[in-house]
Amino acid sequence: MRTPRLLRAAVAAVAALVLAGCATIPSSGPVREGNPVERGEDLGFAFRPQGPEEGDTPSEILAGFIAAGAGPQDNYQVAREFLTRDLATEWNPAAGVLIHGRATSTLADSDASLRLLVPATASVDGSGRYTEFADAESMELQFRFAEEGGEWRISQAPDGTVLARAIFDRLFSERPLYFFDPTFTYLVPDLRFFPSTADAPTRIVEALLAGPAAPLTPPVLATAFPEGTRLERQSVTPTDGQATVELNDEVVQADDVTKQRMQFQLGRSLVGGSILSVRINVDGTDLDIPDLTGGTAPIVQPLINPSALVGRDGAFGFLTGGDLEPLEGLSDAVAGLAPSAAVYSAETELVAVLAGDGTVAAVRSGEDPVTVDTRPGLIAPALDEAGFVWTVPRGNPAALLATPPGGDPVPVASGWPAGSTVLSMAVSRDSTRLLTLLGTAAGPVLRVYGIVREDGVPVRLSEAWFDLIAPTGATTATWVSDTTVASLGTGIDGTPAVGLQDVGGPVLDTVAPVADAVALVGGNGQSGLRVLTSDGDVRVLRGTAWQTTASDVTYLATQQ
Repeated sequence: MRTPRLLRAAVAAVAALVLAGCATIPSSGPVREGNPVERGEDLGFAFRPQGPEEGDTPSEILAGFIAAGAGPQDNYQVAREFLTRDLATEWNPAAGVLIHGRATSTLADSDASLRLLVPATASVDGSGRYTEFADAESMELQFRFAEEGGEWRISQAPDGTVLARAIFDRLFSERPLYFFDPTFTYLVPDLRFFPSTADAPTRIVEALLAGPAAPLTPPVLATAFPEGTRLERQSVTPTDGQATVELNDEVVQADDVTKQRMQFQLGRSLVGGSILSVRINVDGTDLDIPDLTGGTAPIVQPLINPSALVGRDGAFGFLTGGDLEPLEGLSDAVAGLAPSAAVYSAETELVAVLAGDGTVAAVRSGEDPVTVDTRPGLIAPALDEAGFVWTVPRGNPAALLATPPGGDPVPVASGWPAGSTVLSMAVSRDSTRLLTLLGTAAGPVLRVYGIVREDGVPVRLSEAWFDLIAPTGATTATWVSDTTVASLGTGIDGTPAVGLQDVGGPVLDTVAPVADAVALVGGNGQSGLRVLTSDGDVRVLRGTAWQTTASDVTYLATQQ
């Protein structure tokens, strides 16, 4: 019995809002077939799509196929029913996702050819890498049809799926893959997005073995897995909370520390939900790998002093209540430079300051300040954990320098657009990435680059970068955590507001507007964000509102 036309039109309308077709997401390299989704997976909500019916027209077949794309059960079995027998075996829904927030539309070229227009706002490639678009981009997807057994079926369709934002957020989960900095001191996240299906652990391991995203590829980050390491059995299924990852024998040749690091990477990337622990198996035998502990374990999500570090009334120190607690051996020397900005590393006991005369100086505990850069127009400096002070003139983005303790400045090739201005920069606390806010004729540009080092010395920024969405009128940006950044811009009502975004992820909700804000620094997570107002008040986010915690502050210092 055929569904009434009115009901079928309603289904098609919902489909256009819920799921809008299939698209191959542009990327380099071949597309590999995804792993089948096993029965019984918990997707967090139930969507049981309807298969094709007798006599469906091509437009009805397309509408049904679109709707069925939201049901990954049994490896998208219902969606494949709308395809010809040949295409049903070839179509790869795991190739990528287009995400949209508005309804799609369909254009007919002929009875057997339809085009789907998708106002895409983001995309995810086959490895889970997410890209957000500043403005919706119109994507055109071609579908062709053929009669098979007297019924219309889709004979040509792009790989991948296209989901409405609300459905994507329910079907997919944000998962960080973890890699090491080149010294194996820090574990650094690379955010990916995978569907919450039974094959997710397998896809996570495959993506981990394939390596980090383009801005983070070696030598920016390192992996413990030897070249050529691959999954020997194409399934990672947890049993009683333990996931067994069966790898080829490349890993057997590795030394004990490398094996520990491999297991650490896998554990941090996989553990969560039903997976409590991970073990590596080769040729059916579990490897006996002790955990990395104590001083041998890498640092995950470096933390800083939770108190605000500020300058006030010719003094420099941590705010404790209404008082300042000075940094022994540092505060007097810093205050004597009358700075307008400063960045402090507790690890190296070093402060880099933008002094009152416009120069940048470095202050080490118990030592006299050392002038690092005297060029005109310098912005607030950045600092990394190796003690390099990063400096650049606002109007000369090609003149980025990194100066080591007691050494000569080293040019760092940035590749920043000619004609742009550098508004702010900040090194991540693991010292592997540089957050940059640039001013251009088209508006502010917010990016995160990988830092390429040779023998520990920064020499250039990565040729690829993470493009983030800068808020209107953005003036400065800061790290919130190892995965999230914040920027100070202007809200829709013209009031200063703080925007948040994950690196390699979506724009997060803009937090409450904060009147008269002129500066922003990060802390340990969103609750550690602090803004400085034009009249010297320090405000901290408490719930959904900004609360004043101190007054008469001249500048906020960044903690590295």
